[in-house]
Amino acid sequence: MPQPLLELRIPARPVSLSEARRSLEALRDRLPESVMWDLKLLVNELVSNSIIHGGLGPEHQIEVSVEWTARRLRVQVCDSTPPERFLKPDRPEPSPTGGWGLYLLERLADRWGVEGRCVWFELDVAAG
Repeated sequence: MPQPLLELRIPARPVSLSEARRSLEALRDRLPESVMWDLKLLVNELVSNSIIHGGLGPEHQIEVSVEWTARRLRVQVCDSTPPERFLKPDRPEPSPTGGWGLYLLERLADRWGVEGRCVWFELDVAAG
């Protein structure tokens, strides 16, 4: 059964990025340093994507949830943008000015996908 570690609702505005990163610090003692870095980077990218590409105003909320499932960390970032915005490309291709979010998900997450208005990813965490 998944064990919720963190649930966060933040407004869709740029200052919320630092709030999301600060909130993740509560998990630092429970996770290896390398997992912590990947977690913070990927959450930052997904929250940024919601703010920049979602067309959301500051009155909209972004939901971030982190669950512990066996030896996995499962993270979901949800917002109120249309689900078709999250079409998963065959091969993410970043440019000098953007497009790194899906590329980083592809490279760093052990698994990821889209469910409705949520992007999720999983990071495997070694026992210990």
